[in-house]
Amino acid sequence: MSGQEFDIRGLLRYFEQVTSTTPSYHIEFVDLYTTMNSTLDRGEVFARAEKFGDPPGVVKKGLFQIEYRLLEGEWKWVKQTSFAAGEMVAWD
Repeated sequence: MSGQEFDIRGLLRYFEQVTSTTPSYHIEFVDLYTTMNSTLDRGEVFARAEKFGDPPGVVKKGLFQIEYRLLEGEWKWVKQTSFAAGEMVAWD
């Protein structure tokens, strides 16, 4: 998904493709932090997440920033930035 631009339908299609080939794939959000600035009609969500199952047995940690803007009276998702924070092998 690196460097690709998606609308929400494209993002859902991407996840559908990943989960159809790798059923163990899932993302768990560890922390979420939200800021809203109604004066600037802008909001941000910061998330720390762990991605499991891609490849099987590996946990990839990441950070996400999602930006929202108030456009024509509705909050719209306008930008997402993500950062890979390394990999860990999952041990049972």
